[in-house]
Amino acid sequence: MALVSVFMAFPAICQNVEVGTMKKIETGSPAYYPVLLDDGKVLTTSADYTGLVLTDLQNGKSHVLSAASGAGYNVRVSADKKNVIYKECSYTTGRRMVGYSSYALENGASRRLQVPQRSRSVDFDGVYAVSEDLKISVYRNGQKTVLAPNGEHRRYIWPSVSPDGKKLLYTVSGVGTYVCNIDGSSPVSLGILRAPKWVNNSWVVGMENTTTEEMSVSAVVMSKIDGSCRQTLTPSSIVAMYPSATEHCVAFSTDKGEVYCMEININE
Repeated sequence: MALVSVFMAFPAICQNVEVGTMKKIETGSPAYYPVLLDDGKVLTTSADYTGLVLTDLQNGKSHVLSAASGAGYNVRVSADKKNVIYKECSYTTGRRMVGYSSYALENGASRRLQVPQRSRSVDFDGVYAVSEDLKISVYRNGQKTVLAPNGEHRRYIWPSVSPDGKKLLYTVSGVGTYVCNIDGSSPVSLGILRAPKWVNNSWVVGMENTTTEEMSVSAVVMSKIDGSCRQTLTPSSIVAMYPSATEHCVAFSTDKGEVYCMEININE
């Protein structure tokens, strides 16, 4: 709690991000956890991550990539940004089986990467990070490095690697969100920023939320990775959750299953 109170007492508030038009995306049914793509499309799923839908923000057309359980959880985009990689979960004699498939954004071709099995055997391209055994595992060319930047006996969640592969973004459960070097050195605190994601190599986006029995309050927040600037983007009238962003747009869902996209302009 001390870290939270210090951050709130000395907020690095700024107005470096200009917010433009915000519009609601018609999804046809409640949608959550958007993943914004650079080509003007957005991926959404259901509240329990069942199914995965690709929607074109320009014409509003949608395409169902998968109806499987878990398809919308931790969706990945390949390093060359040409493929969407998603999991498909099933159960055999009470055991959870996980398969992986990919969808080519250029021609719409689908390909099975891994048949359903107990553990993951597919190796994603590029450098990526996952949360394993309460720590951060960074994979590069099939080689695994286990990191605990803030020390052992902590729970590390939501890890991800910056677009240039030089930095690591993660959250220490119950403490806050940090950015460090890819080797785990020099962690910098960004305060409370839940479900954080990279915008570019200098900025990240996440949510700052509070939930009680009476109400839910959640806002989309962007922060510079050195902690020098932090800005709330959404109005208090909207419960804005689980954002995803490019350098020109931020997508988020609400507690009611609505998806919005807002234009942004970052002034460095």
